[in-house]
Amino acid sequence: MTAIPPVLYCDDDDRLREAFRLVAEKLGYEYVTVCDADDAWKLVEGDGRFSLIISDHDMPKMSGEQFLRLVRANPATKTTPFILFTGNDGADVERLEKVLGAILINKSSPSFATILRDHLPRT
Repeated sequence: MTAIPPVLYCDDDDRLREAFRLVAEKLGYEYVTVCDADDAWKLVEGDGRFSLIISDHDMPKMSGEQFLRLVRANPATKTTPFILFTGNDGADVERLEKVLGAILINKSSPSFATILRDHLPRT
């Protein structure tokens, strides 16, 4: 059986990163967490192969949208599944889903177990 590449989780909220870590470990997934999109992009750009990228939309330094655009522009990651957490509803955010292929999930009630089960094979 081929190992599944890790999940990359990017969020400036310490509590959500910890909640993600607990769920990913319980379900047996490999993961990397970072607190900003700059660090996430360095990992992706540095030959980081990820089975799924999950990012907050609103972050300091670089937004989730900017990060998503970099991921989609990179030939090695342009088809990597990308989930964008957002508390914003609106046409601009929905455009990201249609144009850039992001999966939008409301940040107010993320279910990490459901996200991982729905978007990754079981290890």
